[in-house]
Amino acid sequence: MSYATEADLYTYGAPQQAFGQLLLATKLAALQSASEIVDTYLRGRYSLPLLAWDISVTEATSRIAAYNLLNIRGYNPASGSDVNLETRYNQAIDWLKLVQKQQAHPNVTPQPNNVPDWNQPVVLSSSVVNLGTGATARKRGW
Repeated sequence: MSYATEADLYTYGAPQQAFGQLLLATKLAALQSASEIVDTYLRGRYSLPLLAWDISVTEATSRIAAYNLLNIRGYNPASGSDVNLETRYNQAIDWLKLVQKQQAHPNVTPQPNNVPDWNQPVVLSSSVVNLGTGATARKRGW
């Protein structure tokens, strides 16, 4: 599951022209890879896969995918636009770190927990037993 679409990649990542002749399959693979990177930050906080997420998750995914795609196409650190994309990538990673540390709070709907709705049985002991001899002692009151 990807947190962003090809249209999101162009809206939040980089203009379509920036990707040159890269194939659609390459772009979709980059979006999937970026979604998995996002999951590594969300996994400790939410049950995955998410059922719904806000635009901040989509934007972070798109920025990561755009940066990775430009590294495939060719990255020029002297180019002003390429440096801008690197900055946006770093901002996305920094935001994900804040989410992981519970300092940023995206509006997401995680999977329901698979915890049974019945209570675990409780075991109570009424006396102290010496496991070596099997002898019991009087109750201690706790």
